[in-house]
Amino acid sequence: MKTIVLVSCGKTKHHSRSPASNLYRGDLFKKSLAYARSLKPDAIYILSAKHGLVGLDDELDPYELTLTKMGVKERRAWAKGVCEQLSEHVDLTRDRLIFHLTCWRQVALSYQRIAMRLAIRAFSADVIG
Repeated sequence: MKTIVLVSCGKTKHHSRSPASNLYRGDLFKKSLAYARSLKPDAIYILSAKHGLVGLDDELDPYELTLTKMGVKERRAWAKGVCEQLSEHVDLTRDRLIFHLTCWRQVALSYQRIAMRLAIRAFSADVIG
């Protein structure tokens, strides 16, 4: 089982292309990332309104996009995309996710729905054989 920490991106960004861990410049992001690192997880990802799931070393250009400006359908589609990206890096039935997020409740809800479906499928496979 791996431990994965997810942190929110931030509005304040570096003025030029940078690794994601350096692109976001806000105080809350810096504190969140420091806290995430203190947990010594197997991996840390940033959730970006534009890019979805982002690795700390992923090179990104500055952008202006926030989930708060998106409608409900757009946020749900974004969250579904993040969960799909997560499933490429995380075993949704075994790994532990720590959400250190500000406005990303939709991801947690989508993740719970996917994890519940996987658990039901696994249970059904065990019972039905």
